[in-house]
Amino acid sequence: MIATKLNEELKKINVELKNRFTGFLSKTELRQKLADNLGNLKELSNLNAEEIVKWTGGRPVAAVDGSVNSVGSVFPYIIYLLQAQAMISDSKNEVLAEIFSPLVPEHYLQLSNLAEELQTLPEQAVMQKKDLVLTELELAAAIRAVQTYHPFLILFDGGFARFERYAFAAWQEYQKLALAGGVLTVGVIEEAKSFGLATALGLSGSNPQVYDRELLFGLLQPGEAFLPDFGNVIKKRGYYTAFARFSQSPQAVACDFLDEQQGQAEQIMNYLYAITPSGSRGIPLLLDIVDAEIKISHKEMEMLAEVCLDSDIREKYLIANRKRRDF
Repeated sequence: MIATKLNEELKKINVELKNRFTGFLSKTELRQKLADNLGNLKELSNLNAEEIVKWTGGRPVAAVDGSVNSVGSVFPYIIYLLQAQAMISDSKNEVLAEIFSPLVPEHYLQLSNLAEELQTLPEQAVMQKKDLVLTELELAAAIRAVQTYHPFLILFDGGFARFERYAFAAWQEYQKLALAGGVLTVGVIEEAKSFGLATALGLSGSNPQVYDRELLFGLLQPGEAFLPDFGNVIKKRGYYTAFARFSQSPQAVACDFLDEQQGQAEQIMNYLYAITPSGSRGIPLLLDIVDAEIKISHKEMEMLAEVCLDSDIREKYLIANRKRRDF
């Protein structure tokens, strides 16, 4: 049964969200202000197969993504399985995997040290530990791809900020290898949480904060990109961020580029546009494929637990008591 109060509160939020942009600029005015003050709106080119081969020189393209799932109930009775894959466009793969559990003494010690560093409890630090392990796995897979397959371009699922935050040393190693090997790098951000554009347009003082995701929703045309002037929106950071709408879906995505490669951002986005199905949610196909391949489903987790763990171990440590109830 859904309480009447919840129904009423949801309707209030619906009204608030509908009125969120009341008094702001129209879409036409926003587009003009972006173009006049912050950068350039560009119509992307839909490269054909011949143009792609010429651009890449026949070198493969790689897409990197990670996945995490768990079996168990509440802390510390839980086991995390983490995987990362670098999928190479000529049907080769680099897959890395790791398991982490507070039930393992060595892992708990790592978690306790991290909790002490963060000045929090181990059960609260476990979320950050997952991010640390996963980003390191993704970068390790990407580094192997660079060293083994020498791709022309590597696509990451997500932006560069998490690499800086959770795996700084590995991120520096990857950048060094990529730049030395002439490997272009882009991070495709499906849900942009930035507010650099809104801030530059003078909307940062609004309450609540306006984010670039909602600002750009339906603002760009299909196959259109917005390339900010470097320094107007992003300052004192080692990468460049642009935005694009790669499909009919109204949601724009953000793309991170290494600072040294920002001059090739438009051409890279031309390629991403070419490999994104028009009727899709707007994510380049290679990233959707690697995401589907590396994802660990709940069913797979349960099967792994049944095959690898004794039944008494599962019962004692990993099965939540609530699952034993009759209703």
